[in-house]
Amino acid sequence: MNPAPPAARLSLADARDVASRVLGRLQREPTALRLGVTGEIRRMEPTVGWVGLMATAHDPDALLAAFADPAFCEEVVVRTPGQVFARMKGDALVSLRVYPAEDPSFVTALFEHTGDVEHVEAVRRHAASRGLRLTSDGLFRDEERVELSTEEEIYAHVGLPYRPPELRHDANLSAVPDDLVTMFDVKGLATIRVPEGSAFSLYDVVLRAAQEGYVWVVADTTPEKAVEIQAQLLEDERPIRVFPLCEIGEPLQIREGEDPARDWHESAQASGSKVLTTAAIERPSDIDKAIPALGAARRGAWRVCAVLNTLEPDVFAAWCEANR
Repeated sequence: MNPAPPAARLSLADARDVASRVLGRLQREPTALRLGVTGEIRRMEPTVGWVGLMATAHDPDALLAAFADPAFCEEVVVRTPGQVFARMKGDALVSLRVYPAEDPSFVTALFEHTGDVEHVEAVRRHAASRGLRLTSDGLFRDEERVELSTEEEIYAHVGLPYRPPELRHDANLSAVPDDLVTMFDVKGLATIRVPEGSAFSLYDVVLRAAQEGYVWVVADTTPEKAVEIQAQLLEDERPIRVFPLCEIGEPLQIREGEDPARDWHESAQASGSKVLTTAAIERPSDIDKAIPALGAARRGAWRVCAVLNTLEPDVFAAWCEANR
């Protein structure tokens, strides 16, 4: 049971921060076993109503009690057998469902609570057409439980191609393209813009990008400043290229053959794929917002995401809506 979603939704980046803090706390409990996210976070939706978590534990009641401790959460909103819904410090809402260790219903419960509702119901209807009954308690043929250890096995038993969580946003059950973008495809960020008055410099942000494994960035700065930052990076032995952006939305003004971002941008345009163009970064850790952007790209079944960037989630959602 969940209460009505709050009027103000969290950005995916903020929701992931809340989930990370709560899961980090629960991992320290001796009774905890499996811990993970569900719902809109797991589907990588741009915004999140509440943070959904699931767990297994040797002692579910003890783990729920640790979560509901007043020293940790602000207020328990709803408490039912196996679940606590709480308001955390900072006003974020978090739902924690806990199952006993080795509970055979965990996999199908994870599938149901990941959602979305349309997708779950479509899979259930398809299962029924094959003589199977799919519920949050399990997958059954007549009254016999089908043993499951992963969500992939749910899809296989009902005769459907597996769909990862970020592609479960509607009733579509068709096969997923095998060439969707993954985090391994993300080689650079475009465009990095550090607002005036930020506590961090553009160099700080580019350095963080290098530490995260990116090999190039496009920075909203002058060519002279880009050269200066590049020289400093070479001194620090950081293997990352910095390209200046002369005007947002315009082609990058650098020499032919030197810009992987432009080459990928042109090939993406030629293939009809969507390309992101701009971002605002207030601190180096904002680079993590590439993860929500990636989720939205996969939900849109993008096969080429040439210039993946760190756009604010609400702006990114509006951009996607306008460029369907």
